[in-house]
Amino acid sequence: MSLINDALKRAREAQRKNPPASLPPLAPFVARGEKARDPGWILPAVIILLIVVAFFFIVLAMAHHSVKKIVDAPEISAAQPVEAASVAATPLPPPAVIGPAALTNGLPPPTRVQAISYDPLHPWAIISGRTVYIGDSVDGMRVTKISRSSITVVGNGKTNLLIVGSN
Repeated sequence: MSLINDALKRAREAQRKNPPASLPPLAPFVARGEKARDPGWILPAVIILLIVVAFFFIVLAMAHHSVKKIVDAPEISAAQPVEAASVAATPLPPPAVIGPAALTNGLPPPTRVQAISYDPLHPWAIISGRTVYIGDSVDGMRVTKISRSSITVVGNGKTNLLIVGSN
């Protein structure tokens, strides 16, 4: 073991006397009188530029935005003559009715339940081509209840029960 220790000691001493022949690390090249440039200022400059451009376009859009002012109707003063009375005094001829509409008696079509979609929470129905819910008004009557096969409407002091498919 002593032979090994002696050999290690001699190797260490030889290394101390003869340093390795490597070159020192190179420093970055900087020309005389110049400092290394730091690109850290580019990002804030770009952000400020974008904010300025956005502000420019917002101001431009607001300048082209026009508000339309609705002009009020002129008020009629007591000194101005009223011409509406002379117009109302002339009778208008009745409108001419031509075609199949002339044969009807002028009554509105009867209220007809076409479909019911019954959901315990939100029932709805189609009455005379119109979708109605509880609380809606149909032909001057208010829908108060929708069941699976009928609808209850109240109006004109009456309660009516409308059944699907009947008039």
